[in-house]
Amino acid sequence: LRLRNIGSFMPVLRFDEDVMFNTSTSMDGMARVNDVVTRSVAAFNERSKNYWTQSWVFSAQYLHLGLSQWSSKDLSKYDLWGQSFSTRCTPALLASPALCNAAQFEGEAAWSPSEQDLDEATVESVMMHFFGLQHDGGKVRL
Repeated sequence: LRLRNIGSFMPVLRFDEDVMFNTSTSMDGMARVNDVVTRSVAAFNERSKNYWTQSWVFSAQYLHLGLSQWSSKDLSKYDLWGQSFSTRCTPALLASPALCNAAQFEGEAAWSPSEQDLDEATVESVMMHFFGLQHDGGKVRL
């Protein structure tokens, strides 16, 4: 989800297509999407009260795992990076043979990488650099 105000007093929301059109969204009657829109408009209105700020961007993840919840042993886990930021972490994965398996592009989702494949292609130092993070006194900080 991206929410922005760039020069006009109108919220601009952007959802990824796979969030709007998927099985769980259709099963809950768009209730989760409605909740996100409602909260985003409220956040937009609250941030717009500050007349010193002319432009801003609010970026959020649908399933959020905050930095304070991270454990150092989990920094090489794909799910941690995939659920912590709205920017998808897949560009920072190593191009391992498992992830480059041509079968994933044939037919109707005939094959996809396993959790282990994804974890093996996730390198902490690459992800830290990709997201602009650094270690600071045993904690991960922006």
